[in-house]
Amino acid sequence: MKNEHSGFIALLSVVIISTILLVVTTILSFSSFFTRFTVLESEYKARSKTTSEACLNIALLRIAKKITPEGTIHLSDVDTCTIQSVTTINNQKIIRIQSIFEDSYTNIEVAADSDTFSIISWKELEAI
Repeated sequence: MKNEHSGFIALLSVVIISTILLVVTTILSFSSFFTRFTVLESEYKARSKTTSEACLNIALLRIAKKITPEGTIHLSDVDTCTIQSVTTINNQKIIRIQSIFEDSYTNIEVAADSDTFSIISWKELEAI
């Protein structure tokens, strides 16, 4: 009688251990799968930030050349940014820029000296 149940217990143990390993493997697989998207989203945000920095440089250049800086700027086929507004307050140019790359938004507001165009303050906004 002991020999009849020992095979059943071994078989049941194998099924339980296999199920646990399958669940652990599935969880780890989904974890690494979603980690890829998190890394990708952070790269998109970094690309959006660098696009807004490039747009700021173009805006400062246009201001220095006395060209109207507002408008959309196409840096490449996929990199675009918009100079939302440029206002002058107390000898400072306040420039608001928005760049979007793959649903990652970067909104910045920069204060630059009107004479030297050196940056006085820089802050990222939630929305413009």
